[in-house]
Order: sequence, then structure tokens, then C-alpha cells
Amino acid sequence: MVPQTYEQFIAEAHQTGIQEGRQIGVQEGHRRMRALLQRQIEHRFGPLSDDHRARLDAIDDPDALDQLAEQLLDAPSADALLTDDANS
Repeated sequence: MVPQTYEQFIAEAHQTGIQEGRQIGVQEGHRRMRALLQRQIEHRFGPLSDDHRARLDAIDDPDALDQLAEQLLDAPSADALLTDDANS
């Protein structure tokens, strides 16, 4: 292992902090989008079942969340929106 200067150590620590902060921000953004979708779905269709809530909570892909938000506009029910068949 090559010894680091203090400046190199600080620069690497700073970069690591930035990367970790971005990851936390992405995760928080996904969590907030799921929470918004849940409120919108429940406003339209009533309270979600535990199964539907678990399916929504499992979605971590931002494109899939966007697609779900668009599908909400035309979905006839929460079941149609949040079943595996509806999302394939």
C-alpha cells in the first residue's frame, strides 16, 4: 500500500462522502416517490392492502415508478395497477 499524503486522504474521504450522499439522496427520492404514489392510489381507490403496499414498496427502479404514475391515470383499480400481470 502506498502511503498517502494528508491532502490525498482528505480528497478521497471527500469523494467517498459525496458518493455516499448521492446514494442516500437517490434512495430518499425513491422512497418519497413511492409515498406520493401510495397517497395518490389511496386517494383514488381507497386504502391499499398489505400485499399491494408491499408490491409498491418493492419497486426501486425510477423508470418503473414513473410508468406506474402514468398507469395510475387510466387504471380501473389498485389491483389492476399493482398486480404482476398489469406490470408485465
